[in-house]
Amino acid sequence: MRHNTSSDKTYVLAYDLIAAKLNIMCKGADSSCIASTIAAADAFLCAHPIGSGVSGSDPAWQQIKFAVSALSKYNTGRSCVPSCDTLN
Repeated sequence: MRHNTSSDKTYVLAYDLIAAKLNIMCKGADSSCIASTIAAADAFLCAHPIGSGVSGSDPAWQQIKFAVSALSKYNTGRSCVPSCDTLN
């Protein structure tokens, strides 16, 4: 997780994907708004494993980079659920 993400974007996606999957388990957080993005990110990382050297200019990255923003919003409570800190 402590790799240079400017040269390999798979680490960026994996970081947010792992956090989202952990947040889904957080006090029953609703994942319905992010489920398709998680599936897309999983499929991308199966095709382009972490550490495979996908650059920011790679056409494959251009098709999945939306997921980083969507997962980040979900993880920080700016999507379909509040952050886990505010859930009861």
